[in-house]
Amino acid sequence: MKRCIDVHAHILPDCFIEAVRSGNIEDVRFENRESGKEVLIFGTSPHPFNGLFHDQNAQIGWMDRNGITDQFISIGPRLFFYDRPLEFAAPFCRMCNDEILDRSRKSNGRIHPVGGVPMQDVSTAIEEIRYLKDQGVSVVQIGATVNDLNLDDESFIPFYKAVSDAGVILLIHPLIENSNIRTKRHHLGNVVGNPFQTTAAAYNLIAGGIFDKVPGLQVLLVHGGGFIPYQLGRLDHAYEVRPRAEFLCMHEPSWYVNRNLLFDSLLFDRTMIEMLLAIADPSRVMFGTDYPYDMADTDSFLTLGNDDAIEMISYRNSERILLSAAER
Repeated sequence: MKRCIDVHAHILPDCFIEAVRSGNIEDVRFENRESGKEVLIFGTSPHPFNGLFHDQNAQIGWMDRNGITDQFISIGPRLFFYDRPLEFAAPFCRMCNDEILDRSRKSNGRIHPVGGVPMQDVSTAIEEIRYLKDQGVSVVQIGATVNDLNLDDESFIPFYKAVSDAGVILLIHPLIENSNIRTKRHHLGNVVGNPFQTTAAAYNLIAGGIFDKVPGLQVLLVHGGGFIPYQLGRLDHAYEVRPRAEFLCMHEPSWYVNRNLLFDSLLFDRTMIEMLLAIADPSRVMFGTDYPYDMADTDSFLTLGNDDAIEMISYRNSERILLSAAER
């Protein structure tokens, strides 16, 4: 089997599951449905739950069935808990990070850790970055917003500098309950809301001048980069015609795409992936599935007619960008 590295996958750690069953996480619980299935409830919102979310043997079996040799795993975005007190969030974050590190060590090289940080407190988040770097972690995940703050908020600049100095890749993931989509029908919060959040986060980083202040910052955008690769002309046009005070960046938005942005391939369609590769350098695109959710995709990139691009997306880029960083 050729190597195939999935850079976008999630788990619900056992430590979280045990805490929920013990009643130690406020407003999160399990419910048994008439179908006999157990569902995880955050507030009033259900979240799927089955063995793929926490059983590493089931995870490895799924990987084998789908031809995936390696996975980078992070906590599911419901577990960011940015709105919780730091006294809860910081130790919870460390507990999840340590479990993911332990899972990686026991996986015979097949599972790789993606760390999390308590972004509600920048100094604590920086401490966690340093801890994760010491553990050999090369990727850290944060949400597309932090409570009421966008990612270009000045308070986050020390955090971005710490990420850049550590040589860590910053993965930005949408939050489940923050899509700003008016209707909950048609799965719109996910189908449109996730790409919208990714787009807004990336555009804020660009237009807010973050990449000019921290030029070494490398950001991995999941879900194919949201709408960023397909609306660059509009973003550049706004930079040219709108008042300069609306932009803190030194260059038009497209200038940053192949300098600071990385992308996963989660677009479900060959034509869409080809559009991404026409904008982003193929050396900056990596395979991602969004395991184990139902909106996962395992093989669309394999339909590309370019064998070199398939190999780059499948494993060469992630080996160079993520695995080599973990070894430094």
